[in-house]
Amino acid sequence: MPKSFFIDTSRCTACRGCQLACKEWYELPANKTKQTGTHQNPPDLNPYNYKLVRFYEYLEDGVIRWNFFPDQCRHCIDPPCVYVGADIMEGALIHDEKTGAVVYTEKTEKISEADSS
Repeated sequence: MPKSFFIDTSRCTACRGCQLACKEWYELPANKTKQTGTHQNPPDLNPYNYKLVRFYEYLEDGVIRWNFFPDQCRHCIDPPCVYVGADIMEGALIHDEKTGAVVYTEKTEKISEADSS
């Protein structure tokens, strides 16, 4: 049975509490990051960060505006990220057919290490 997420963005304050709770729940280590000029941190989902709050900052009439969106694995029926991962390193991401979740393997760490060098 397909699953879905409902995110009420009108109630989200971009506190990133959900991001920290997910990290704690899965006992994920800290990410090495650097300031990239945005409040979004880390820059993207990765093997050590399954959820993040995406920030879209823009200038409107001289005023900085923010739009933000809690982003996470969506348990797709046919997840495109698995195919992209396979193009980089076969077996880095596995799609669990039973739950729909995308599972990161130890091979994903090697991709992250290569990206940071």
